[in-house]
Amino acid sequence: MQLPPELRGRVYTCIFENERNWESGLLLATLKLPSITRASKTIRKEALPQFYAEARIHTPVRRQSVRDVARREGGNDDYGFPPESDSGNPHLKQKTKQCIRAAGEDARFKDLTFIVCDEWHNYYLKRSASTDEILATLHLQVQKGKLKIELEEGAKYAEIVERDGDEWSIEYQTVDYHAAMSDVRTKIDEIGSRRDFKGFSLNDILQIAKAFRYTGSKEE
Repeated sequence: MQLPPELRGRVYTCIFENERNWESGLLLATLKLPSITRASKTIRKEALPQFYAEARIHTPVRRQSVRDVARREGGNDDYGFPPESDSGNPHLKQKTKQCIRAAGEDARFKDLTFIVCDEWHNYYLKRSASTDEILATLHLQVQKGKLKIELEEGAKYAEIVERDGDEWSIEYQTVDYHAAMSDVRTKIDEIGSRRDFKGFSLNDILQIAKAFRYTGSKEE
């Protein structure tokens, strides 16, 4: 700890880079603190904010509108739809949630990637999904206090899936998709416009994930 602050910061970065999956991105649901934070309370206090700020966090979420479209087309629960509460849920382990909350203001994330899939896929415990099974990828990055937003449409976007033997189909409608993304963008803009915004807190991330619960038009 006798090194100057700037040099200590570089040392922490080098240590973080040796953490498993650091380059490919860390999964929020099972996020663990780097071993150096257990060295001492002093090092933990100094290294923890840097870890949260530099970590590239992946947050897979499911989107709910596929169920509502299917039901309007004649689908029902017999087709194996997941529980409604699952949509927009990043599935954080309780210990992970407690650890992040315990860090308080030190836990400010600056590099987030939301991977949006439909409810037929269990990707909340994976950092990525097959390209053709992604509805959208949302990347949020805070650089020098400014928020950069990138939204990429996935191959699953606007795809129509027909199931053999059924007289109905599940459709990812473009109008519904853009409306859902609009709700998410509104929430992001609300968070990013705060006067004291320095990065995303855990509550911010959960609010953004919840915004993906958009259920589309209720018109029959």
